[in-house]
Amino acid sequence: MKGLFAAVVTPIDSDGRVDEATFDRVIEFLLSMGVHGLCLGGATGEYPHFQARETVTTVQDPDLGPVKMQNVIPRLSRTPGKIRWPGPTRMGEHNEEIYCGKLGMSRERLAELKEKGII
Repeated sequence: MKGLFAAVVTPIDSDGRVDEATFDRVIEFLLSMGVHGLCLGGATGEYPHFQARETVTTVQDPDLGPVKMQNVIPRLSRTPGKIRWPGPTRMGEHNEEIYCGKLGMSRERLAELKEKGII
């Protein structure tokens, strides 16, 4: 096997059942982003005791809507932390910010690498 394999969370509805419609949308989204394979069925650590410990939370995704995902671990009493966003939804969404802003690459060089299919 080679390529990019994504661990897929199993979205759970408010009754604790698999949200099949959201699950389908997540899979379709990952495949549309070019992943080569998917790791399903607990690959992200979905176990019943996580619900009891409130380690699963719902975060609003701009494309998918509400998404259940792992909460901040460990949760500390004085600085519990929080999830500000579920992560990028488009491949390369932060390329300019990282390559140009953080790494100092010129926008022209970034465009050149993008045109060549390197980035």
